[in-house]
Amino acid sequence: MGDGPPPVPVDYRGRTFGKYEIIEEISRGAMGVVYKASEPLTRRIVALKVLLAGEMASGVQVERFRREVQAAARLRHPGIVPVHDVGIFDGKHYYTMDFIEGRPLNELIASGEVSIRDALDLVAEVATALDYAHGEGVIHRDVKPSNIIVDPWGKPHVMDFGLAKLVDSDDRFTRTGTTVGTPSYMPPEQASGESHHVDHRADIYSLGAVLYEMLTGRPPFSGDTMVSTLMQVLNDEPVPPKRLNPRIHHDIQTIVLKAMEKKPDRRYLHARAMADDIRHFVAGESIVARPASFGYRCWKTLRKNRSAVFAIAAVLVVALAAYASVRQLRRETVQQVERAHEAGKIEGAKDAAAKLRKEEEPTLKEMFSDEFDDEASSEQWQVETGPWKSSDGRLQVQARSLSAIHTQKKFTGNVTVIVDIVLPAQGKRPPGSAGLVGCFLGSDWRHSYRLSLGVRGPWRLSLMNQREEVAGVECPPLEPDTLYRIRLRRTSIGLHVSLEQPGDEMTQELAYRDVHLPRLLGREFSAGLFAERAGLAVERLRVEQEFLALKTGPLQTPEELYRVGNYFEARDLYEKIAQGHEGRYEGLAALVGMARCDEVQNRFAAALESLKLVESSASTVEHEHLAELLAEARLHRFFCSASLNNFTDAVQALRRIADEDEGDVDPAWVWHFPRRVAELINNRAYDETLEALSAAIFGPERQTLYGICSSLRAPMLQSTLASRTRELAEALCDNGHSNRVKDVYAAFPTPLLADAFARAVEDALRSDERDESMSLLAFCTAQKMSSARLAQAAVNLGGSLCDAGLHARLAELCKAFPDARLAAVFVRGIRETTDAEQLDEAFALLKHSSESFPEETGALVASDGAAIRLGQAMLAHDDLLAPIKLHGALGEGVTAPSLVSLFVEATQAALAARETDAAIKLLAHGRAHFGVGHAGLGAAAARLVAQMAADGEYAGVVAAHQAYPSESLAPALAKAIAEAVAAQRMDDALDVFGEYASSRYSAPPALVGALTTALAALDPAADDTRALLAKYQVALQAYDAPTGRGLAVALGDAYVVGGRLLPALAQYESAGGTEGLMRAGCVAAELGLGERALSLWADLRKLAQGDANWTAVATFLLGETTTGEFERGAREARFSPSGMAYLRGLRLWLTEASGAAEEMATAARGKPDWFTPLARRVRGSDAVEEPPRDPDDD
Repeated sequence: MGDGPPPVPVDYRGRTFGKYEIIEEISRGAMGVVYKASEPLTRRIVALKVLLAGEMASGVQVERFRREVQAAARLRHPGIVPVHDVGIFDGKHYYTMDFIEGRPLNELIASGEVSIRDALDLVAEVATALDYAHGEGVIHRDVKPSNIIVDPWGKPHVMDFGLAKLVDSDDRFTRTGTTVGTPSYMPPEQASGESHHVDHRADIYSLGAVLYEMLTGRPPFSGDTMVSTLMQVLNDEPVPPKRLNPRIHHDIQTIVLKAMEKKPDRRYLHARAMADDIRHFVAGESIVARPASFGYRCWKTLRKNRSAVFAIAAVLVVALAAYASVRQLRRETVQQVERAHEAGKIEGAKDAAAKLRKEEEPTLKEMFSDEFDDEASSEQWQVETGPWKSSDGRLQVQARSLSAIHTQKKFTGNVTVIVDIVLPAQGKRPPGSAGLVGCFLGSDWRHSYRLSLGVRGPWRLSLMNQREEVAGVECPPLEPDTLYRIRLRRTSIGLHVSLEQPGDEMTQELAYRDVHLPRLLGREFSAGLFAERAGLAVERLRVEQEFLALKTGPLQTPEELYRVGNYFEARDLYEKIAQGHEGRYEGLAALVGMARCDEVQNRFAAALESLKLVESSASTVEHEHLAELLAEARLHRFFCSASLNNFTDAVQALRRIADEDEGDVDPAWVWHFPRRVAELINNRAYDETLEALSAAIFGPERQTLYGICSSLRAPMLQSTLASRTRELAEALCDNGHSNRVKDVYAAFPTPLLADAFARAVEDALRSDERDESMSLLAFCTAQKMSSARLAQAAVNLGGSLCDAGLHARLAELCKAFPDARLAAVFVRGIRETTDAEQLDEAFALLKHSSESFPEETGALVASDGAAIRLGQAMLAHDDLLAPIKLHGALGEGVTAPSLVSLFVEATQAALAARETDAAIKLLAHGRAHFGVGHAGLGAAAARLVAQMAADGEYAGVVAAHQAYPSESLAPALAKAIAEAVAAQRMDDALDVFGEYASSRYSAPPALVGALTTALAALDPAADDTRALLAKYQVALQAYDAPTGRGLAVALGDAYVVGGRLLPALAQYESAGGTEGLMRAGCVAAELGLGERALSLWADLRKLAQGDANWTAVATFLLGETTTGEFERGAREARFSPSGMAYLRGLRLWLTEASGAAEEMATAARGKPDWFTPLARRVRGSDAVEEPPRDPDDD
């Protein structure tokens, strides 16, 4: 053994394996482990098989694993689990296949859930699947119960071709002398290790062993060890299954033992022959296989016990002779009885036909009726499962699981079951209910044709046989507590269902036809009801039976024989009618009847002879229903020819129907077409499959398969055919005909063809047919088809356009297939056109990409994104406003840092080029879309402000700040104001200060001082001064009250410093507040306006109510409190010592008390303040008279 990759982890749940997400582990064996997994891209659930690695793997196992994949991948059959994906991930070989919801057959056997009938039906279907595999050159070699999965509908699926042998290959990994397989089910030639003798009959033996175990509950051979089991297989005969299970019919035992013959040449020649024998038995017909003769059984016994040969030789000879004589006598007797019986039937049929011509219409008779209004009605019913009860005139059940009941009475022939039902209100249903209600025809609900009203998801009207749904349409939701009537009508080869509401126009119908219906339904059947996880109330059930009329046509009698399953007798009578009515419509109809009898018995070649005779003879016949008869004949020709793999003839029959002006195919046949289409595809008849899909043959409006699916509102049928259509398209692509995918879509338009279209796009691209690729993508977009692979094909086309320098066509590609995954192609195109300095083209691509894929713009504006590189290239070509253009193209919601940096770069370039207008536009755009918090833009704006101020362009300073009003510009604005003041450009200074104040930037004392000093120095009488002061006042209004008042007081201080007390008084008064009123009173006192001073200080006291400190100051100035109280309050109000000294001095001066000069001198020596000039004034002993009012006082 090699080292190999590391082992697969035991628990993979919640993890990923390649592109698959593991859900749970299903099974684990010596070769590999199987997981249930999901494929996120397609949301498909698959079974993922991984080859075990490490010490558990060997070269032989890897080879077997490869063979398993190779074998399964070449098979396409409904009964074989198909392979989807193959590969190696992390050193581990794997493949994926369909995940089949169901249970392994060995579990069903162990649970005792498999009846004899179930066993026969399952094995017949497995045999059919194996026969297909054998026809494809694949031998399974390990058929056993655990390799057969049974889905919820009872359909078997063969899997695990790990030991498969390909007929057309040398079997190098299994040499003579090597035993592979499972001993209990292994044929002798395989058990002996003689692999070169193993052919398809080995699978027949193994399938017989599986059937043996299903019938008896144990395998045919089972020893304590593998070696002992192999010895039994080689040397012993299996115990006849009827000894272990007496209920087994002797014909079944014959089938099992023939399949398990030791010698391959004594087994069934083909698996299909075994399936046919089983089906013959189920249908009540004779089987082909015969029990081993007495002589042969003796020979086998004697061969095993050679020592007894001579001892019993004489007895054996006598016994054989006696047996032969009895056998011959018995055979002759049976033949005589059969001939007499057959003659009697034919003569009786002839007599019946003569009598039936006396009347024209069949007779309908009510054979059963129950309104559930008395206790006696319960005796008419057989409860299968569930709590059924009859009360209040209703038969009711509240089913948590499946509940079924059927009539004791049996019916035959054409019957109609009429059921009046009521569904309980939702609130009355059991928790989690969303189940089924319906009726059935059959011996019990499991072996029946049943009509189901499905209330899972969308409401559905479904028809099911013993295994699966055979037909189904959507129907409107049924209202609770409302009476509905169901009609289930059976004809010879048809079932017709209707759901109606009495007194309402609402009617939903479903029809199904099948030539096998008589065999599947049986001669006699009951009528039954069932409910699963739902409530059901039945008010009445009636069964009407159709009886032959006394006057009927010649075809009615064989039709009746056919209806009850007497195919041989029916065919004989049809043949006689065809001969007797040659050249007439009745003769042609009899030929069709003959063909049906042959078809149901799988005698397809014989059926075709009759059908071809119908067509060749039709030209001489005239009849109003001839067109319909020809359509029916051609339909059966299609079925029979397809069954013989003569697909050319099969499709030709459909083409003839489509070419005729009259004669439609009844839509009730459409349900068989998915299987037929699958057969065509599996046999690589791709042209014929396409013709079958395209043929407009179904009535009433000559519809194709797609059209009839839509008309019938049959989503499951449409889904199945869509899957087959996808397989057809993929097969055409595999065979180099991807150019026909559009033809497939025209025949059956389904979005499932998206991947096939992707392959067509890729193939056209490989041939340099870019226009064709573009056209295909546009077609897919128009049809609303999309898939990951289709998107990748579009991306590949985009890459090809870029390779060819056809970047301008990317916009055309986007229009053809607008998928977000094309954004990466546009990024490439923008980069390449930018590098080639084709900037207009690059910008057009950028704009188109942003408009088409707005969610993908992040890649364009990454740090080295295509949009950024384009912007830098445009700047290099002096397009300073390029960032604004780019931002408009990208979308104004894009705020990536790299884009902001591009704006910074552009603004700096504009400044360097002295393009101030461009710089302002860039800053304004940046502020509008990115805010004012970006340091780079703020620095650029500050540089612009400084540049404008240096040039004396103060209007530009204001414009720059308005474009980008960031607080980081405050120092630059303050400097600009100071420079304007210094240049005595007060109007400009106040304009800038107004812009400064509008953002409520904190005003530095130096700036305020320079501004107010300059204002205070102006001539108050001048008109310009008034205008400037007005601007200043307007600027102050932008601030909050305390800040604005402080700036107003600062101007008053400037007036005081300038010795202009009257303007100072007016400014202080206008400022108001505690500081303004206090200072206004002080200035008024200095001017000798005592009364005015006292009034102002009184206003101060009033304003300071609640503030003890300012109250103390006000009352001191008014002379109403002591110096001590004043000083305490002043200190608390943060008055400076020199300020306190000034107020004490002022108070002393006003009262002409001593010490005023000393206090003023103390105040004057302190740090300069607003009062310093007042403290230094020269004061006389006489009172100062109030000067005349300055105009500024107003």
